[in-house]
Amino acid sequence: MQEYDDIDLRPYLTAVARRWYWIVVGALLAVLLVAGISMLLPKEYTATASVLMFIRQTGSQVGANEPLVRIETIDIAARRQGLLALAESAAIETQIKPEDLQRVAPADYMPGTLTEEIAVNATGDLLTVAATASTPEQAQLLADVWANTFVSYVDTLYTDEHSQVQLAGKALLPIKPSFPRIALFTVFAGLIGGLVATALVMGQALLGTSPSDTRRRNRQAAAAHGRSTGTPPVSRVSASQTRGE
Repeated sequence: MQEYDDIDLRPYLTAVARRWYWIVVGALLAVLLVAGISMLLPKEYTATASVLMFIRQTGSQVGANEPLVRIETIDIAARRQGLLALAESAAIETQIKPEDLQRVAPADYMPGTLTEEIAVNATGDLLTVAATASTPEQAQLLADVWANTFVSYVDTLYTDEHSQVQLAGKALLPIKPSFPRIALFTVFAGLIGGLVATALVMGQALLGTSPSDTRRRNRQAAAAHGRSTGTPPVSRVSASQTRGE
């Protein structure tokens, strides 16, 4: 049976404890670097408007030539998924009024670019429209225009009694940028910098390449050699010769 020796972690822990300042310096350098880069990145702001979706499984519809009421049923989940897909599609951008488009579109506007700045999520009957822009005012305006355009467009598409949407809340003016998240970035940078510095310290302890460790081992080897041969260490011999001269 092959026997395995226990791994002794004490040298590595000792190396980390002795060189803790290396870890601190590595973490601080990473934090300063990432914070400086984050401050140079362009800021983005996100505003969110809300839309309520009322979906009924059954609905009545009277035909033009039918005296009786016709009852229709739909798949509520499928209708909700369809409304969600419509809310984040480029079809809404094409329905924005020209005067509103001039207000929300950037100077270098290309068709389809506004759709890329929209993120839509659904929680039950609540639909949230999040818009991202370079300024808080533009983000708020884009979210409101997109939500209102979606409500108006759904009213023209779904003429049955199954679906009804209405604006639940206008977007609030964002206070802080959504990107870059400097606080979060610097925390992760500090952790990564500290881990990298710790790995370097432990690797140096594993390889034994530290200059201080090398000098210490050389002194210990010289002292051991002196004791075995009965001759004083080199430093002591040099000192006695200097005093003799």
